Amino acid sequence: MSRTFVLLLGIFAATTSLVAGTLPSNTDEARADAADRTAAADRAASLQPYAQIKSDVIRVVDTDSARRAAAQANAQRNHDTYFSDVLRVGAGIRSVPVRVTDTDSARAAAAQAGRERGLRTDHEIFVRTFEKRELEAVGVARPSATPADLATSVFER
Repeated sequence: MSRTFVLLLGIFAATTSLVAGTLPSNTDEARADAADRTAAADRAASLQPYAQIKSDVIRVVDTDSARRAAAQANAQRNHDTYFSDVLRVGAGIRSVPVRVTDTDSARAAAAQAGRERGLRTDHEIFVRTFEKRELEAVGVARPSATPADLATSVFER
């Protein structure tokens, strides 16, 4: 009886490990991958001119249409704010540095430095994209930037 139980337990463990190896990663990894893809898409969209999803004017007649109008206004405001931050950092305007006095302010200073680094990288990508579009508009072909060029900025090299 105990041999049968041990044998069944071994078969169950082997089946479980086999299934775990063939299934996609755990949910934390899947969520992290989805978050990375979403962040990359949001970043790419933030460097483009704002375009409304529906160009027609939303008439506010009830709660749902008011929410749609507010969402549209918020999306444009968020895009404009982020884009102005990118242009501001690209122009050399820096925010006031956080004074480090304790652990929390050190974290805030590190987050501020990371955000400015990200904004500088986004500005470099925007400048390259803008130059490429301008050259294409006048009919000059230029090789596109490689993913390695887009991953690092001029300031980090």
